[in-house]
Amino acid sequence: YGWNAGKKRKKRKACNPSAGDGAGEQLAEWVTDPASNHFIGKRIMREVTIEDESRPQPGVVYGWLGAEDSDFVDQQTGKPAALWHVKYDDGDQEDLEEWEIE
Repeated sequence: YGWNAGKKRKKRKACNPSAGDGAGEQLAEWVTDPASNHFIGKRIMREVTIEDESRPQPGVVYGWLGAEDSDFVDQQTGKPAALWHVKYDDGDQEDLEEWEIE
């Protein structure tokens, strides 16, 4: 398992291939082919805080988007950043940057 601490949060709107994001722009679909990125299929363990309670949360990296396809901008650099979509064993989902899943 990769291990990182953090709060569960959503960074990217859920992808709906048949609908836009409300501004007339269609969101890119997650790339899920394991050959496209070495993190796809990787099991991770993140310590998450939910309602002021910290606990380990296992999950799997389901898909990713390169910086050119992601609608996420890194707050430190101000540039578009790649995202990886994680599905947790409890059914929750989260979008993470590379440093959060390594």
